Amino acid sequence: NLNVMDDQALGNLHSLLHLNMAHNRLVALPSDLLKETKYLQELDLHNNTLSVLAPGLLSDLQHLLVLNLSRNEITNDWLNPQTFESLVRLVALDLSHNRLIRLEGAVLNPLTSLQILDLSHNRIHSLNGNTFLSQVNLHSLKVSHNIIQEVNNDALLGLSVLSSLNFGFNRLERLSESLFDNCSSLVDLYLQGNMFRQVPQAIRRIKLLKTLDL
Repeated sequence: NLNVMDDQALGNLHSLLHLNMAHNRLVALPSDLLKETKYLQELDLHNNTLSVLAPGLLSDLQHLLVLNLSRNEITNDWLNPQTFESLVRLVALDLSHNRLIRLEGAVLNPLTSLQILDLSHNRIHSLNGNTFLSQVNLHSLKVSHNIIQEVNNDALLGLSVLSSLNFGFNRLERLSESLFDNCSSLVDLYLQGNMFRQVPQAIRRIKLLKTLDL
């Protein structure tokens, strides 16, 4: 039932590695809450009511590997190029079950070590070109259960090691024939729950595919 965290609530916890504040009623966190937990590796904030990500909240977490912000009320108003700027070692990011309506490459640019990204259960309506250009280590991408109607031809550029892609339960009617040309490692593709009237031609170019859900 935590709903407020004081500015110095975690002061002097210099050796803290794992912090779990999930399943509470937190609406916002003070910007300097994590200033002294510089060696934090895992931060779990899922299932709160966070609608605000204070500027600088994550700015001292250069050692963070896992960040779970799922099941909150986060909107695009609080995601900018500075939000994840310091998270150069982040491997897993979960932003599912929030209120995101778009995805901007500039926000993800600092996350060059990212391997797992979950954006499912949001309100994203399209994927623009070069969105994931910096995610050269990404292995798993979930954008299922959104309202995506259009995927730009260059939306998946840079994802050469991507092995699992989930586009399920969106509003896709077609895919560009060359959409997956840069995804040379793709093994699992999920397209169920969309509005295709025929099997997308783009699938024919995926040479290592082992799992396909239509």
